Amino acid sequence: MQVFAAGWFLEHGSLTDAAAAIAAAKAADPAHSAVPDLLQAQLDLAQSGADAARNRLDGILAADDRNVGADLLLALVEDRAGNSTEAIAHYRRVLELNPGQVVALNGLAYQLADHTTQFAEALSLAQQAKQISPNDPGIDDTLGWTLFGMGQYGQALKYLQEAEKGSPSAVIKYHLAMACFELGDFNRGQQVLLSALQANPKLPEAAKAEKVLAEALGRSR
Repeated sequence: MQVFAAGWFLEHGSLTDAAAAIAAAKAADPAHSAVPDLLQAQLDLAQSGADAARNRLDGILAADDRNVGADLLLALVEDRAGNSTEAIAHYRRVLELNPGQVVALNGLAYQLADHTTQFAEALSLAQQAKQISPNDPGIDDTLGWTLFGMGQYGQALKYLQEAEKGSPSAVIKYHLAMACFELGDFNRGQQVLLSALQANPKLPEAAKAEKVLAEALGRSR
């Protein structure tokens, strides 16, 4: 019950209550399960940042190098911190231990599409994730962004439109705007870009979208 409560408090941003529930879970767990420590790592990330979470997760893996949850959390920590190489390594480790882990499939696919030229592998991974979770807008975004990187803009547009319907994510909007620009639909693209800028103008995708717009306009003249 304490583990469940801690997870709920973390999800809803009640960090003080989460800390109390985690402490109670540890006290009630004579077998010293790693689950409370994984929750503590999430709390560390929220309260103290990536370094604190990383240190705790490294300790969990030192005790059990097959702890999929710890590797997955480390992948997400590195992903959020912008450490693509480290995130890719941890996502790969998760998939070695659990080939059907959908978060890792999608996370690895996105990292490969966004930070490498390994588009064929990214597409295969994203398609596997889509089969497992067909209605996830994050997976549709990964598929669309991968196809965008491959220059398949029409196919990319289909997935990015579905992703945008299912999520308010500014990143998805930027991706959709770029696909529209590449296809010459400047009116729709600029509408979506304005919505993305209003949601979050500080994302790196903002500069990418402006660059794609400028290049597409240059080609259309």
